[in-house]
Amino acid sequence: MQFTAMLREAGDGGTVIDVPEAIVDVLNSGDSPPVRVTLRDYTWHTSVTPGDGGYLIPVSEGVRGQAGVGPGEELDVLIDLDAEPEVVEMPEDFTLALDAEPDARERFESLPETDRSRYLQHVIGAETDAVRRDRIAETVAALRDGDTG
Repeated sequence: MQFTAMLREAGDGGTVIDVPEAIVDVLNSGDSPPVRVTLRDYTWHTSVTPGDGGYLIPVSEGVRGQAGVGPGEELDVLIDLDAEPEVVEMPEDFTLALDAEPDARERFESLPETDRSRYLQHVIGAETDAVRRDRIAETVAALRDGDTG
């Protein structure tokens, strides 16, 4: 399915796309259906989430960079129900960091797949090596210290 919408800034400093209720009705998969979204030539896995009195697609800084889009742009949005879970490969640098912190590794492995994927996307979405190193260090410390929220 395709629709046109503006990429708008959200109150938390992020950006979102408002999803027409008719699209959510066609997806017919509850309040937070898993979807594949394409902006320009970039496709990623996410969920449609209720918010602001309607439904939203969150668009992270990493996704904006990969798609080459910015707040205020009117975009063609391609959206499909994501029937298959996304498989995200563990980056070697993140694996090594987890291996150095057994408590963090154990906590990471005990998380549901969606939470592990969220952590991995946070690391993979870094736009520079320095930001990636910082995200890995922060993520491993949070996992080690039991902060998995």
